[in-house]
Amino acid sequence: MASKIILFLLLVNIAHANYTLKETYYVSTNDINLSVVVPKTKQDIKLYSIEPNRYTKRVPSKELLKLLSRYGYSDLKAQSRFIKFIKKSPVDLSNIQKKIKKFYKQKYENINIKHIDLTPRGYITSLPKEYEVTLPSKAHLRDHGTLYIKTDDKKKIFFDYKLKADLKVYVAKHTIKRDAELSVANVTKKSIMLKKFKAMPLQSLKKELYQTKHSIKRGVIVTLRDIKKLDLLRRGSSVHVSLHNGNVVIEFVAKALHNAKLGETTTLQRADGKRIKAVVTGKNKAEIQ
Repeated sequence: MASKIILFLLLVNIAHANYTLKETYYVSTNDINLSVVVPKTKQDIKLYSIEPNRYTKRVPSKELLKLLSRYGYSDLKAQSRFIKFIKKSPVDLSNIQKKIKKFYKQKYENINIKHIDLTPRGYITSLPKEYEVTLPSKAHLRDHGTLYIKTDDKKKIFFDYKLKADLKVYVAKHTIKRDAELSVANVTKKSIMLKKFKAMPLQSLKKELYQTKHSIKRGVIVTLRDIKKLDLLRRGSSVHVSLHNGNVVIEFVAKALHNAKLGETTTLQRADGKRIKAVVTGKNKAEIQ
């Protein structure tokens, strides 16, 4: 009978060739069945059992691959030395998932969260009635991490989570030189899966607002670490200055003595050599307050 089962599995499971095993699998009971590893298997078989009073089982990858090969899955692969099976805790984690979703949506304007995997570090049978959810301050830069909930008695319960989400970022169309103004001419919007960022990606692009701190290579995601406010005035450039006096507007041209950004107060030099203070209002524009 066993030989017939093995032959049957050999014939029906060719579609799983070159399938790579996950590092971690979650089970609802202490039994670890073949369907946990290969969901579409036609014949389910118990592979292992998690010992009573324990909630995890770690199996060497080579041992599991050898066992799976006996049941017709000889082309499976593993990227880690061990495969871990974890028994799911029978608790409702939807409220914590909502908190994770809210956290990421506050950071990203256009994130689309498709799924959140959330697992307690240990086996728990209940959650406290009242608790706070705390994520690391830079958790939004990655698609996975560890959070904890704090109970009224200051006890912490830790959870591992992983998001499946996509968002829109700006990518350099070509190599952008240092101090270049960012615009649709040198960056383009692109939808990507959230994985890991070195810094917060640029969310929106407004005209005459940003310039690069350093050169950015083609195809690189633009982050807030790569940019700064645009210098709307450049040292030595001509500036159109306006002065409002009641209903009278006086306009003249002066020279910028320093680089200056929007809203900054800077020093200008009039044609007669006199220096004045003015607030930057636009590209090569300033106003005397």
